[in-house]
Amino acid sequence: MSFEKCTCAHCGQHIEYPAEGRGRTVPCPACQHPVRLMRVDPPTPFSSIEIPPVPLPRQQVHLPDIETPLPSATPPPAETMTVAAKKLYLQLAGLTADTIKRKTRLGDAPLHLAATNGIIQAVPGHLLTVEMFMERNAAGDTPLHIAARNGYLHQVSSQFFTRATVAVSDASGETPLHIAARCGQFCRIPKRLLIPDLLRLPTNNRVANTVMHLLARANRLSQIPPNSITPELWNCPNGDGVTPCDIFKRACELLNAKDQSESWRSKALTEKQAEKLTFFGCTWDQGITRGQASDAIVECVKAFPDLNAIYYSRPATQEQLAILKTYLEPQGAEPDDCAEEAKPLTYGQAKELIWEWEMYKRQEAQERALSSAPPTEAQIKSSKD
Repeated sequence: MSFEKCTCAHCGQHIEYPAEGRGRTVPCPACQHPVRLMRVDPPTPFSSIEIPPVPLPRQQVHLPDIETPLPSATPPPAETMTVAAKKLYLQLAGLTADTIKRKTRLGDAPLHLAATNGIIQAVPGHLLTVEMFMERNAAGDTPLHIAARNGYLHQVSSQFFTRATVAVSDASGETPLHIAARCGQFCRIPKRLLIPDLLRLPTNNRVANTVMHLLARANRLSQIPPNSITPELWNCPNGDGVTPCDIFKRACELLNAKDQSESWRSKALTEKQAEKLTFFGCTWDQGITRGQASDAIVECVKAFPDLNAIYYSRPATQEQLAILKTYLEPQGAEPDDCAEEAKPLTYGQAKELIWEWEMYKRQEAQERALSSAPPTEAQIKSSKD
């Protein structure tokens, strides 16, 4: 069971929905304006943060550090894979010390192909070396560049993240650190590498954005340990003379204007948000808002996809079962009737069912309101014509 998030363009409310519902138009639960459910990865909105004399962002939600061990054995291919994907998986799993070094005419080593297809775990771990994660293909990409771009950094063991592997520039002048910051994968970088020297690395092009510039633009500054953000790093100009501090201030000004129509973001976090953050192992400062919690959950889902799958596959809660009973009893059904054969109803399945029923009830209420509303002048004129 997979869920996606989109944002209401009118009020900014985050809406979580089952992936199967993508493309449908539903009323926003906050402002009731119609929203087309499309997967987006919006930049995490800034919280209202006061900037001290040396303006360092204040952390609100503290994500746990991530250490991905090297797997002891290659897992079997997933049943959901296509025939072609399974074939490639088995080819990678059968690599030897000799075949792992062979390259295609485009310069792709087996590790490049694994990173492109999101099956790095298929490569036997005992064959991997740090040097393999620094090899460029004909396009100038290392496996880390590709994994960061495609969202697969969580498959790379922590031991292969070194000062050398994360600092290699591709053909466009970006390092894996820059791509991770730009593509929402920075949460996968081990905290031992979040040091001023690496955060100050500029792209090898005219723009010369540092990693800090990209994090400030994407509002992922809370992922950096506070002692790593120095005044020199905070005020380092890029090729256009803009500093991370300038970007942060502009984003705060935009947020303050937007917050006037986003009162929901300033409310206290909900019990469900606290439960999910705790499940992921997060801690947070007192006074965290609903908006900040929502943004942190989005980051956790990216950082811990396996944990997120476990979260949704656990048994449905008593609260969910009680809600479903009110919907299903008039139909002569029980919640367990919606589960897979011989298996209990999961949290994700219950969440999807409740979501579908709530959408149905909202649309039904809107149709009743429209049918009982008096005709407009345009409708009266049209009927006369």
